[in-house]
Amino acid sequence: MCNRLGQFEVSGDMLRSHTQEIAAVFALLDLVPVRAEFLFERDCIEYTAFSSKFRLVEPEMTSPRYGFSCMVEAVEDPEDEEILAVVTDMSIRVTSRRFFPHLQFEVKNLNVKEITA
Repeated sequence: MCNRLGQFEVSGDMLRSHTQEIAAVFALLDLVPVRAEFLFERDCIEYTAFSSKFRLVEPEMTSPRYGFSCMVEAVEDPEDEEILAVVTDMSIRVTSRRFFPHLQFEVKNLNVKEITA
């Protein structure tokens, strides 16, 4: 995985309002951030990370930039309050009224696309 390096940005608004969902997306992508820089003028954090979902990068190449898209839906009434996360392919369902009442959402249809210049 060490040669699957990529870069991407997350806006400050998204980080402030959807922190748990972003953490779920990071988990789905098997992301291991190695650098995070807050870009004040654009109000975003620029990440450099390893992921098994990123393409292979040769040592002399610049790491590609990626964009993500997904659907996040609220889970109204979780069936099993003991389940914290159920991961299937590129979706994750996070529910726990008992331990973390705010963790009740599902991330579906996560797509990862390389951004070409």
